[in-house]
Amino acid sequence: MKKFVYSMLLFFIIATSSIFMGCVSNGEKFTDRLIDVENVTDREDDGKEALVFEKIDDKDEYALIGFIGLKMKKIVIPEKFNNMPVTRIENNVFKENDEIEEVIMPNTITSIGRYAFESCISLKIIILSKNLEEIKYAAFSRCSKLENITIPKTVKTIESYAFYRCLSLKAIDIPNSVTSLGFGAFYSCSSMLYVRVSATLQTINSKMFCDCTSLKSMILNGSITNIGMEAFLNCSSLIDVVLPNTLTHIAERAFEKCTALPSITIPKSVTYIGVNAFYDCINLSEVKLGKGLKKIDSGAFMGCTSLSDIFIPKNVTTMGHNIFSHGNENLTVYCEAAQKPNDWMDNWVNSSINVVWGSSLQQ
Repeated sequence: MKKFVYSMLLFFIIATSSIFMGCVSNGEKFTDRLIDVENVTDREDDGKEALVFEKIDDKDEYALIGFIGLKMKKIVIPEKFNNMPVTRIENNVFKENDEIEEVIMPNTITSIGRYAFESCISLKIIILSKNLEEIKYAAFSRCSKLENITIPKTVKTIESYAFYRCLSLKAIDIPNSVTSLGFGAFYSCSSMLYVRVSATLQTINSKMFCDCTSLKSMILNGSITNIGMEAFLNCSSLIDVVLPNTLTHIAERAFEKCTALPSITIPKSVTYIGVNAFYDCINLSEVKLGKGLKKIDSGAFMGCTSLSDIFIPKNVTTMGHNIFSHGNENLTVYCEAAQKPNDWMDNWVNSSINVVWGSSLQQ
């Protein structure tokens, strides 16, 4: 009789598991939804806890798709299920679980799905698979107690907002295997002190380190060609930025409100500085512009109240509105051009700012 009741209980759990656990996504086909009965444990309230797997269609592999029971504090994902490797953690599996404190993954896992651990607000420790290849969209977003994580050297892709608002995360080393790092991957990691960027990465995407208010230094590697919109917006503790000679494009608001930044050297490879790129960098007192620069867009250095002088190379053929304005009244702008080029807006500079044409100042 007990065996019959237990079998019926398992049947009920299997039949209703999609209500309580992460869902299969992306339209992929799975078969044989199964529960890891061997690892079922009794809780104090006699409830049952178990991981739930599905076999990946056309593969001798399983994906972790959910769990039964909401009180597990430590998750140890098995390497195999039904003698087949567990290779994926599917979307939403542990999303918004506020009990889990530790997760240990086997080295068979190659993919972590979208929102897999999103808002696991008690998660402090996570050991990733040494063969992990991708961390998908917002996989660890809002894991507010996660302090450290080691990204394996096998990871190729970290999608957008993967670590958004991991408020306790202090450091991140992005290995050279990572060739794609999505928008806002570390957005609002307000305790972040140190970042090492992959040597193969070519773009710092939009909002990547936005609101990382504790970040003090950023040394970018020699492969970066583009810094995206708001990439370092409001990094208010940033005092040291080294830009590579491969960089060509600094986008809109890229360093806006980096209020501690004292100086910046724009390499000669840079051709464009975007709208409000250094807006309100109130301690920026030294700016060196490279001679390859062609366009400075509107408001690029507006509100840089500590800037007393700047040299504009003659290759700058286009200037937007109010490049220097609102607090730049004590600034002197030395222009290598003999007179205002045709493609400089008439109001490129506040009328109260001193402009010297035909300057031969050297950097």
